[in-house]
Parts: sequence; structure tokens; C-alpha cells
Amino acid sequence: MYASKSATITPHDTNVINDVPQAIIVSVDGSYNIKLLNDAAVKAHYLVAGLMYPIRPIIIQNTGLPSGAVVVGYYTK
Repeated sequence: MYASKSATITPHDTNVINDVPQAIIVSVDGSYNIKLLNDAAVKAHYLVAGLMYPIRPIIIQNTGLPSGAVVVGYYTK
């Protein structure tokens, strides 16, 4: 995948990400509560810092977020 832009995603427990990324990278290892584009519920995902995850999140919850974590979304359009 080749990204044409990136943006920091602000985690929130209920706000939907309007511009859904094609992939994300996180800055801190840990468990992230994420609702994916076609999922019915939020699920916990253990993510490793610095790896690109080709997932399409619509919600990344602030609750339970690892301390100091930054989430960056990557977009192809």
C-alpha cells in the first residue's frame, strides 16, 4: 500500500472517525479498543508500536488507551 496522506487520529469513546483510514500505526505497544468498519462492536486488539496495521477503524476508544499513545491513520485518497 502506498499512502498519499497521513493524519493523527484523536481517540474518543463514541465519536466516529469520518475519514476512515486504510491503515494505522500506533506509537506505544498495548491493547487498543477499536471498532472496525464492518464490525458490530468494539473489540480489544493488541497492537505493537511502529507496525502498519491494514485495518479500517471507525472508532478508537480513549478508554484503556496505553499512556502516551499516538495513533496515525494512513490514506490512499
